[in-house]
Amino acid sequence: MALKFDLCDLPPPPAYAATQGIVTKRIFGCDYFMVNATGGYAILEWHGGHDPDSGDLLVGKFEIYGMHEIVDDTADETLTVRTEEYDLSRTRALEILVDKCGD
Repeated sequence: MALKFDLCDLPPPPAYAATQGIVTKRIFGCDYFMVNATGGYAILEWHGGHDPDSGDLLVGKFEIYGMHEIVDDTADETLTVRTEEYDLSRTRALEILVDKCGD
C-alpha cells in the first residue's frame, strides 16, 4: 500500500529571526554607529558594502556578537557589520559611541 503525501502536512519552515533597527546616530569619519533595535540600542561597526545613513531601517541578526551581513531596507542594499554591543540603554550606547569615535 502506497502512502499518500501532501505538502500541506509539513510544518511551516522556521521564521527568519531578524532584528529591525533604525540608525539613530552617525559620527562623520567614524565606522561605528548607533542603532535603536528591538532589545535596546546597539553599537555596530561598518565593515563594507552599503554605508548606512541616519534614519535608515536595518534588518538582520545584529543582536548577536560578531560579523553579520545585514540589509539596509531603506536603501535596499546589503552591508557587513560587526556587533560591538547590544541591548544597551540610550545613554550607555552614546557613551560607547563617543568613546569609539572620539579624537
